[in-house]
Amino acid sequence: ILGAFVLYKLSSYLAPFIIAFIISLFMEPSIRFISRKLKLKRKIAAFISLLFLLLVIGTVLALIILRLISEIEGVVVAIPNFVNDLIINLNTLFNRAVDVYEWLPDDITEHIGTILSNVSSSLISLSKSVAGGAITTAVSIPHAIVFIFTTIMATYFFASDREKIYGFIEKQLPKSWIEGLSAIKNNAFSAMFGYLKALLIIMCITFTEL
Repeated sequence: ILGAFVLYKLSSYLAPFIIAFIISLFMEPSIRFISRKLKLKRKIAAFISLLFLLLVIGTVLALIILRLISEIEGVVVAIPNFVNDLIINLNTLFNRAVDVYEWLPDDITEHIGTILSNVSSSLISLSKSVAGGAITTAVSIPHAIVFIFTTIMATYFFASDREKIYGFIEKQLPKSWIEGLSAIKNNAFSAMFGYLKALLIIMCITFTEL
């Protein structure tokens, strides 16, 4: 219980290393391929593999950002016309509302005034929440940069020193535990790739039929 509590409290600090370890597992096939084909040391192969992964992620993010910029530009161009139409419609609606409002009983007008006051208070609180969220986001940016940098560095060291890390862990655990964990890992990967293979076959059959 104490260990679970400590892990829960340290989860935010351990998260970059957990993510880095998972990424290093997915990088392992490419590292072995580069080491075998190009006859390079593991540290160099890990660096190349990580660099390629960052390049792919950076390219995807760049394409997404460019798409967002393009969409925002389209919205900015359309905003003036939208605002003009909105102002005209609001003026028309306001004039009609004034005509109706003058003919309503006093009880109903009081309720309408209360509703409008509540709506105004809600909009003010919403604007404060948005401003507070913007400040929180700005403050969290340095933490995000540190998180990403730590994850990248940890991924490289996990990938480059995999044998040393696994060797150290194997010395600390009984042989039966290691064999059991290895069997679980192999079965899990076998099931996962078998499932993906089955999905791919079904997709190909469906594509051919269509």
